[in-house]
Amino acid sequence: MISVVAQCYNHARFLRECLDSIARQTRRDFELIIIDDASTDDSVARIRAWMDEQRLPARLIALEKNLGVCRSLNVAIREARGDYIIGIATDDLWEPTLLEQLAGRLDALSPEYVGVYCDAWQVDEQGTSLPLGFIERYHHGDAPSGDIFPILCDHNFLPASATMYRRSAYDAVGEHDEDLAYEDWDMWLRLSRGWWFAHVPERLARYRVLQGSLVRTLFPDERPSVHALITHARMAIKLLTHPDRRPPNARLWQERLVQSALGLYRHGHPQAAGFLWAAVRYAPQRRPRTALLAVMASVGIPFDAARRIRDAVRPERPATRGDHHAP
Repeated sequence: MISVVAQCYNHARFLRECLDSIARQTRRDFELIIIDDASTDDSVARIRAWMDEQRLPARLIALEKNLGVCRSLNVAIREARGDYIIGIATDDLWEPTLLEQLAGRLDALSPEYVGVYCDAWQVDEQGTSLPLGFIERYHHGDAPSGDIFPILCDHNFLPASATMYRRSAYDAVGEHDEDLAYEDWDMWLRLSRGWWFAHVPERLARYRVLQGSLVRTLFPDERPSVHALITHARMAIKLLTHPDRRPPNARLWQERLVQSALGLYRHGHPQAAGFLWAAVRYAPQRRPRTALLAVMASVGIPFDAARRIRDAVRPERPATRGDHHAP
């Protein structure tokens, strides 16, 4: 009935706690697929030892080359046979009734609902609870049910390790986008575009906050890295060009595209020019000054020189209240 995909990368010190929490689930009709993304610690040896000790039906996919979170997740899900899918990073853990409560809720819902989710405690490296739960950290107000697409267009508040969805819907929208740096937000947007999600009002998972986690790597000092900028730009283009339904807050995504493209340009990234051209195309309300920067970027003019040329063509005017012209 349920496919559990546990993703590991250098989680040796947390593995047993995570895998034990899966083995203790009160609902037993699940398969466990553990995928290790070429860890450089002894994670694979510890996984194999745990599997021998537990005698729990489980499969290990030990990759020889690091593929990243999206590609490795696709590899694992191709092997999955359950009607429902849920993933967990092997530094997180579950309360014993998580599968029972999430799958039970999804069992009872009509086909319009393709997913269910619950909240997760945030814990530190030692497992001590932090002040805010996951949803409270990323979403203000009550956790919604039904059409959550408009809210997800603004921010991602679904804990990846506490969200279960139908395999049939996943097959309909396609695999995780392997051009992105992280997997969950794009998938939740694609699933919620045409279907609904339900909230289960319990905290049934524990999300570990680590200094070396993917989130900290992508957003050092809470600023987006190059990989995060590329991911946001690609997501913006996908949302703004979807033939069926544009995001209700398209202007926000247009702004994200512009800022991500300019951020890449400041980093001197080779994809910056292409994203800047896309920003001009899909954000026509932006001022001509931004368009001029995009043109100069496309022909390889350095950013500082482009700003001097732009300002010479159209000098900077004093900023006034509410004036948000492009830098």
